[in-house]
Amino acid sequence: MVVDCFDAIWGRGLAVLSFAESARHGSTVDVDEHRVLHDEILSGDGDRAEAEMLAHIRRGVASV
Repeated sequence: MVVDCFDAIWGRGLAVLSFAESARHGSTVDVDEHRVLHDEILSGDGDRAEAEMLAHIRRGVASV
């Protein structure tokens, strides 16, 4: 479900282009943010994991 939300909101193609552009300009990945997302997914609470994924995507879009 989280992957479906990601695809619906941002789309894989745009994600790949965005990540490539960020890497080209020397941007780094926020490991702590990804760790939180990982922990939420593993928690088994789908609602919290989905909310964190959506917040993560919105932060990413806002930074591009």
